Amino acid sequence: KENITFTNDLIELAGLRVVRDGREWEYIEKTKGVYDFSYADEFTKDLQRRGMKTYWNVSYGNGKLYLPERGMNPNAGWSVITRNGHPQTQESIQAYSDFTEGVAKYFKDNNYGVAAVETWNEPNGANPNGTEMAQIFTDYIRPIKIKMLRDGYDDVDIASFTPHNNYQSAFLNGCMQLNFYPHFDRYAAHEYQFKNGFESSNLYDSRMKKLDDFITEYGGWKRIDISETGFTTIDGSNAWSTTQSAAEEVTKLYTICEYNNLSNILLYDLMNDGTDATYSE
Repeated sequence: KENITFTNDLIELAGLRVVRDGREWEYIEKTKGVYDFSYADEFTKDLQRRGMKTYWNVSYGNGKLYLPERGMNPNAGWSVITRNGHPQTQESIQAYSDFTEGVAKYFKDNNYGVAAVETWNEPNGANPNGTEMAQIFTDYIRPIKIKMLRDGYDDVDIASFTPHNNYQSAFLNGCMQLNFYPHFDRYAAHEYQFKNGFESSNLYDSRMKKLDDFITEYGGWKRIDISETGFTTIDGSNAWSTTQSAAEEVTKLYTICEYNNLSNILLYDLMNDGTDATYSE
């Protein structure tokens, strides 16, 4: 509890209002249909007390209960069977939809502030075939919003996509061509390309417009969030990698995202990344 308070003290002092959190599905649903969020209660309650909201990521499979499924294992290749694979059986697709609604229910029924429930993390990260991944992804994400609308939880926003590469056109266009537009409320982007630093103001602005144009092409306006972005604080040879220049990049990013009406920009991470020049998370 002391660590939670200390962490949230720092977050509050930094002026941040939204915290991205989550825990893998298999650790919350250990028995079919039973969800245990007790580990998150202290942290979530403390955020609520401070007037902050949670951006909850619902990620990865639950192979302990729902097998077999093709999963993400970059060392063994795309077709490997793993316990954390994408839902692809009728039972696992239904279970993932139920679990995602369970997260929304946890926040809404307890009056906890939730900015969005975010589906999966970088779903196309291990599959080089964007068209195939688009089919798999939309098959298990599409039922979520339908179920939440039916059960009265549709006022909790679903943030979706979080692509490994924001502009992998085969994956993104593949999803939209499968009529995915009505089934999410927010486009969640991962913008690590911002690390380039040079000409950053024009870069940020052009990328925001590109995202907006992409979504508008398929149906109109949606909110856009950046659910991961970051600037390493490693003191290295690159001019943009010092703490001071990272702070400058964050300021530019927030200013331009505000200008482009983005709702949430989440920094990953807020740690001192040390002095190892090979560390890039």
